[in-house]
Amino acid sequence: MTDAPDTYLRIISSEIGEVVFPVRSARGIDVDVSPIDAGELRRTVNGTLKNLSNPLFRKVKISLAHSGGRVPTLVGLWRGMPVTVHMPDPVEQLPTPGTPTQAVLARQPVAGSVRGVTVDGVEISPSTSSTSAPWSVTFPEAVAYVTYRPIVQCLVASWSRSENDWGRSASWGVELEEV
Repeated sequence: MTDAPDTYLRIISSEIGEVVFPVRSARGIDVDVSPIDAGELRRTVNGTLKNLSNPLFRKVKISLAHSGGRVPTLVGLWRGMPVTVHMPDPVEQLPTPGTPTQAVLARQPVAGSVRGVTVDGVEISPSTSSTSAPWSVTFPEAVAYVTYRPIVQCLVASWSRSENDWGRSASWGVELEEV
């Protein structure tokens, strides 16, 4: 029997290759995904809240952090370097409105990670899926929502590492923003 990896997270750079996660460097990693700070919400003179943000700016920032293990190979990642990130955890989204057997995914999925979940909570695999944008999937029956691990194209914003020589413990973090 093969042990599961410490993480399904992958960070790949065309310049330096894939970041190596040694044993105990990413198990229990903290992953925070949030929208980038773009656009504004403003109130009119009548007090009505309006969204002034451009839909093209619906991008995410990703913060990765871990403590208590070893440090991955972060040296060589520099601010502004493009990387491809295979997220370790699945995200959920609703099927296409009016067509509960289909969904157009917001981002490219990691191969084999797409699942539909029926209203009864049963996971089913898609019967068909596209291999290029837009990433559409079709299920053999209606689904309540779709779950998949996204692949996100990002730029490195920053990274840090900290080690305690006496206790032999380490922590690290990486900040990324979607292209």
